[in-house]
Amino acid sequence: MKKNTPRLIELLSSLSQKEWKSLHRYVRSSYFNTDKALVKLLDILERDVIGKRAYNESVQWRVYRKIFDRTPLGEDELSSKEKKLLGASMSKLTQLVKHFITVEMLDKNAAYSTHLLLEGLLEKKQVALFQSMVQKEKKDLVQQTGDYLRKYLLEESIFHYFEQHTEQVEKADNFAELTENFDKYYLYNKLNYHLSALMMTDHTAQKSYNFASFDALQPLLALPQYAEDALIILYQTAIRMVGEKDALAYDRLLKLLDQQGDIMTQTEMTDFYTTATNFCIHQIIRGKLLYNRRLFELFRIMENKDLLRVGGLIPAGKMKNIVSISCHIGEFDWAKWMVEKYRPFIEKSIQESVYYFNLGTIAFYQKDYLLAQSHFAKVLQGEKVNTAYYIGSRMMLLKSDYEINDSNIEPTLQKFRSAERFIVENKLLTTTMRKGYKNFIQVLGNLYSVRHQVGKMTLEGIQKKLDAFEVVSDKRWLLEKMEELT
Repeated sequence: MKKNTPRLIELLSSLSQKEWKSLHRYVRSSYFNTDKALVKLLDILERDVIGKRAYNESVQWRVYRKIFDRTPLGEDELSSKEKKLLGASMSKLTQLVKHFITVEMLDKNAAYSTHLLLEGLLEKKQVALFQSMVQKEKKDLVQQTGDYLRKYLLEESIFHYFEQHTEQVEKADNFAELTENFDKYYLYNKLNYHLSALMMTDHTAQKSYNFASFDALQPLLALPQYAEDALIILYQTAIRMVGEKDALAYDRLLKLLDQQGDIMTQTEMTDFYTTATNFCIHQIIRGKLLYNRRLFELFRIMENKDLLRVGGLIPAGKMKNIVSISCHIGEFDWAKWMVEKYRPFIEKSIQESVYYFNLGTIAFYQKDYLLAQSHFAKVLQGEKVNTAYYIGSRMMLLKSDYEINDSNIEPTLQKFRSAERFIVENKLLTTTMRKGYKNFIQVLGNLYSVRHQVGKMTLEGIQKKLDAFEVVSDKRWLLEKMEELT
């Protein structure tokens, strides 16, 4: 989308077919809109502009003529006055679409929509209907896992009811329930945000946060009702695992997840397991290779629990990690099964490049290097490629060049040097990833030189270099290549 594209065009371009149908009904409703020009404008934009052509001067000229049923004064360009008139309609339609999205989101979010309705009933003094809805909401929440915001907002509405009916406060109030649900909603979110911040700092040294407010939270967390709360214990265990790189906390987290699965929503379960997989990946990057098997078993658990997909799709990066770790430990059949099973659940625009990359990875680790290179070449030639898959394909092609072991020594070394420059100059990678890939390429080039007796580098020198690196990508494979040369 070009920089000068109107926000309305960008907004409309993001809508699904289902949302388009709903939006048309919404704009045609006289309750929301009485301007017939906006109905025409929406129809024309969908039919002639969105996904078809740029919203340039000539298109604006045609849109103006169709909306207002009159020919503009200029032959191919609108006058200043005409542009203002069309711009006003565009602005009005933008506001309508924004309101439509708000309504759609309210329909999807029971916590906010119910809360607003209850507050409206209180404002209208509709006590009987309010009480009936409260009872129904409480009954629904008994059967719900999670929904902490919904529970807190319900208690807040009940609290507002007692504020209106002070004569009942002597007999009953809900202050204890309100306080407990607010505390839990706050604590769960605070712990989740803190965990996210720790993970962000773990990815890049450029991120730094002030955790003073988290430290001040400890007395509240120490209260018995919260110190024994299962979800709070899970969060604190995950925080210890990520913040202190604690392997015992990792083991405890997995045990708790197995025992406490019924207290969490699907999203919470997915988040905790994803945090555990990220911990394993960082441990592997730091050379702790026993986490290869642990990471594989985590992915098996997540697949069995249907936790790999997010919004119906599996993230491309996650699929890459699954195939890579499966191949590292020789689980080729499971890797192939996963690639085929989840192929339809990859984002459509990058589906083919992801598919061929993963087939290439499997072929590489099965030592069919020419087949692997043909798959990776398809990835690099694709119209739209995920960044991780593009870089991954370049790394795998370098590894294939090493394995093929032909006589083109200098051209191959030149490929290694070119790839290293590409990594160093790549601004899309985190600091840790850039170091990991750069160090990998350096060691790979050194191994290739030793293999072909080029230069003065020795295996002992390579080992010292490897030991000195804080991070190195695919260290397990490099160690295997070193072992082959001894």
